[in-house]
Amino acid sequence: MKRHEWGALGCMLIASVPVVAQASSTSSCPQLVHPLSLGASDQTTEGEVSKLQQFLSSMSTDTPVMITGYFGQKTATALERFQAENGVVSTGTMTASTSAAIVATCLIDVTASFDTPAFLSLSAAPTFSGTAVNLATPLSLSIRDTLGEVVFQDDHVPTLEGRWSVTAPTLSVGTYQTLLSTEGVVLATGTAAIGIPSLPRMLPDTASLPVSDVADGRLMRFGIYAGSQNDISIAQISFAIATTSVDVSNVNLYAYMDPAYTIAATTSALGNLVNDAPLDASSGTLRIVPDTPIVIPKGKAYFFELDGTVVPSDTRYAVTTTLLGDSFANDAQTFTDLAGAGAHLIWSPNTFGSSATSDADWVSGASFSGFGTNVHMTRTNVPLLPLPPIVQSIQSTDSSSLGSTSISIPDTLAAASTSNATTTVVASASSTLIDYFNVVPQAGPAPLQVHVTGAVNTVKSCTPAIFVLQFGDNGSYKISLPSKYCKPIQFSTTHTYQRVGTYKASLVMTYATSSKVLQTQTIVATSTKLSFINPDFAAAVLAVPEAFIQFFLRLTTAW
Repeated sequence: MKRHEWGALGCMLIASVPVVAQASSTSSCPQLVHPLSLGASDQTTEGEVSKLQQFLSSMSTDTPVMITGYFGQKTATALERFQAENGVVSTGTMTASTSAAIVATCLIDVTASFDTPAFLSLSAAPTFSGTAVNLATPLSLSIRDTLGEVVFQDDHVPTLEGRWSVTAPTLSVGTYQTLLSTEGVVLATGTAAIGIPSLPRMLPDTASLPVSDVADGRLMRFGIYAGSQNDISIAQISFAIATTSVDVSNVNLYAYMDPAYTIAATTSALGNLVNDAPLDASSGTLRIVPDTPIVIPKGKAYFFELDGTVVPSDTRYAVTTTLLGDSFANDAQTFTDLAGAGAHLIWSPNTFGSSATSDADWVSGASFSGFGTNVHMTRTNVPLLPLPPIVQSIQSTDSSSLGSTSISIPDTLAAASTSNATTTVVASASSTLIDYFNVVPQAGPAPLQVHVTGAVNTVKSCTPAIFVLQFGDNGSYKISLPSKYCKPIQFSTTHTYQRVGTYKASLVMTYATSSKVLQTQTIVATSTKLSFINPDFAAAVLAVPEAFIQFFLRLTTAW
């Protein structure tokens, strides 16, 4: 017979014990409190002699006991036989050990359990349920706090067709011990938690990746902060990827321990690679489920980068990546049940000290702080090619100098809109690039020395490129953009035009296998015979067509 031990809560703890197959009524499993012995009767024991005789009769088919209500020698002999068979000293009288043996025998075929021994409830009034088989005595549910105090007790839990269910009254946030029992014997124990001590927080990262140029394959970045109270586990993260004139494949999610995405977080046998096999963007919703849940320590944040292989089919293309939130909040479930319900982000507060997916300890992303119901983060990347023309206006700003230049540069490269915590960045058709150069002076007698300043990669692209400033007289100045530099580059240089002539200086960017002229300016190196020309007239020359300037120079040379 199974031995029972008294636990810290002050009651016998049995992992999982059955209840009476033989017993068909409560009278078959008697609770006997009187010291029954020879000569006792129902009149002096509140009917317990008959209850004992009924029990002994049900236990013996060879010599059934007559139910008379009087404790005679035959009753004593039957009791001695029962005691001997169940390891109790044979006295023929009722003792405490005999009474315990009777209860244990009655419950030998009874089973009762919780649906989930570890249960998290986001509702303050949780519903507990489970199975109960062969139960012929009342089922009790007890809920105790961490001090062992009973906060709820139901001694007549309703059962129906092998199931039981009870809704507890409102409980405070915290952890509780739950116990199922019958006739004073605990059948099953469990742990219940009410509420989540601290919520994790989503950390969107739209600053560390440039708006344009997704050719490097970096699709999205974000962080997850675990909160200060306990570790959390992440069992599933989902994405949607929409594309324009581009294919995206070999999609992988990587985990890092720092916001610079340089210190790998080992989340599995694959290192910081979260998914065990690459995904294809064309497959619809991308659900990334690690082999084992990712545990983020309390007070810490992990940072994630979604990468893929980007193959464009046109010179202008875009990729929109969405980190999917959830439109429904749920009471805690097992991972399998929650995934089957269509949750996108599945996480656990590790309420019970583990990240077992079989615990009812998993909730959807709707309970994330900063990532509420139906929150999607969308980022659209567009390439740098083709490039729209630079907006220029050349005007004389000082009558004492020749051809000062002002360049009209808009403050933003792209239009952004934000609504309901959904961030969308798209390329504007009227965007104006802000890579530029200035030449001072733009006109003067040869040899003409000019000072050139400017800036390139102002959109903070991380893709390698080469910028060349071509002066128009076979001279040039080269600016190289390293891979993943992701910062603007300012430059300054000088150049001397040795001969008289009109030169077209150009800023050219070479990207992959294509080149694009970003900006041009005209520089005029004149003969010294132009010294008598009024400066206002020289400034006006800059505004006339180049063909007229060439004609004018031929005339002055003829002089």
